[in-house]
Amino acid sequence: MSKRLFKEEQTYQSTDVLFTIGLIAAMLVWNAIHHLSIGATRNLWVALASIAIALGLGAWMWYLTRTRLATKITTKKITTRMNALRPQKVQIPIADIASCEVVETSLAAQWTGGNISFEHEQVLSVNGRNGLAIETHDGRRFFLGSSNVEALKQAVQRALREA
Repeated sequence: MSKRLFKEEQTYQSTDVLFTIGLIAAMLVWNAIHHLSIGATRNLWVALASIAIALGLGAWMWYLTRTRLATKITTKKITTRMNALRPQKVQIPIADIASCEVVETSLAAQWTGGNISFEHEQVLSVNGRNGLAIETHDGRRFFLGSSNVEALKQAVQRALREA
């Protein structure tokens, strides 16, 4: 029987991004109402385009707020589930881990592109590039995002010692 060492569930938490998207959508709805009140045919198309874009932004906000990431580490494996439009599940046996490294990216670096990685890895994260970079013995690479990076690191180190 494997012992659970770590469990975390995350959601998208960037309220500033959600606020900005919501503000733009509200301005587009106001623009549509304004153009509909004028009544010209040309203004109807502008109003319809504004409403369509606002609906698209609303769908994007819905997607971001519904995305979930669950990570569980036991003495035998790491299991990560990401529920979005296309649910993903990744299981990495502890015995298959060749190396792991904690990655912490500052908020300033996340907004300037400092967190962009061109490595061929499977990324499972909802809140930027803070988490654990794992490479397996067969060369596969994973990045598992976490809001509690230190606890994640300690759990993986403990699992590797006990394996």
